[in-house]
Amino acid sequence: MRYFLSLLISFTLFASTETAVDTLYKDTLRSLSTLLREVDMALGDSNKTDIKQRFNIRTALSVISESRKGTKFKLSVKANLSLPRTQKRINLFLSDYRRSDSIDENTNDTLTDTIKNTSFLLGLQYMTKHNLRYKAGIRFRNISPDPFVAVEWEDTSYISSKSWIYYGDRLYYYSKNRLDNQLFVNFQLRNRDKAVWSFENSYRFEQEPDLEHQFTHTLAYYLSLGRYETLVPKIEFYFNKNSHQGYKLNYFFGGAEYESRIFRKWLFYQISALMIFRNEYSFKPGIRTTFTIGITFEQH
Repeated sequence: MRYFLSLLISFTLFASTETAVDTLYKDTLRSLSTLLREVDMALGDSNKTDIKQRFNIRTALSVISESRKGTKFKLSVKANLSLPRTQKRINLFLSDYRRSDSIDENTNDTLTDTIKNTSFLLGLQYMTKHNLRYKAGIRFRNISPDPFVAVEWEDTSYISSKSWIYYGDRLYYYSKNRLDNQLFVNFQLRNRDKAVWSFENSYRFEQEPDLEHQFTHTLAYYLSLGRYETLVPKIEFYFNKNSHQGYKLNYFFGGAEYESRIFRKWLFYQISALMIFRNEYSFKPGIRTTFTIGITFEQH
């Protein structure tokens, strides 16, 4: 993970010119493809070397500044790696682990703490023909490995040609953290060719280490401004309950997030600006800004 982080910083500093950074990126992409092919051949039932590996890896570093809270850092990783020799139903996945749906999850005061404290999920995913995904793997980083199994299900019901409901459930069971279940229902409406209204609702229940219920309600407007350019105005409310407190509105905010590519199609950035109202500050308004720089490794 530190290797990817060093790549992220290096690309940010030097990606404006045709330098060795481009060569490094291509070599990394080639190495990932080779490694994935070897894993695929080990798990699959074919030794053919001409089967193209497909993968998508997105890794990013965020710098967050907020009134009364100072500056924080956050690391995020999401990877979906196909294994076509396993009848195209098994994928390898990697992602940073989020114990909470709060925007404060995985934020740290220093970059060193961010690297040290972020946990990850690594495992295999089996996809069925009935919108079901079965997962098995381990959670790891600064804790001893925590094996888990999971079932994810999702579906879409169309109300009309321009409106639909996207819903599902993600059920995880960890050997240490035990049950973690999240249900979601999103009501979506397309009002233009490149714009979608989305009313997103989720409920998450966690059994360990502290019994907790979380509710998130978001109204967002996803506007595509180009192939790699999006603008998302949104309003969000976050509630939670645990063994120490009853249900409460933790915070709500309103603002917008903008994402685009910079210098290269594989190097992206995000800028978001929010006005946030937190319970801990008696809902007095605060300003929260986030700048994110990230790298995508893709092969189709």
